[in-house]
Amino acid sequence: MDLIEIVKADYAKFPEAQTYGIYDKNVYFKDPVFTFRGLDRYKLMIGFITTWFKALKLELHEINRIDDVIKTRW
Repeated sequence: MDLIEIVKADYAKFPEAQTYGIYDKNVYFKDPVFTFRGLDRYKLMIGFITTWFKALKLELHEINRIDDVIKTRW
């Protein structure tokens, strides 16, 4: 399975059982509220979401890959 398919599969079951091994240790995250770098912070953010939001459904609107960068919009 290629990276795009792994990300799509992870988003379909988000926030459960994410494939953290595909991310760079300096993964970049940005949404309207938060902007940060780092896999540990990304995991903490997903843990926060899991704690405070129940029956969460993530809708993937767009996914693009340019070289070694994957950009998603959800």
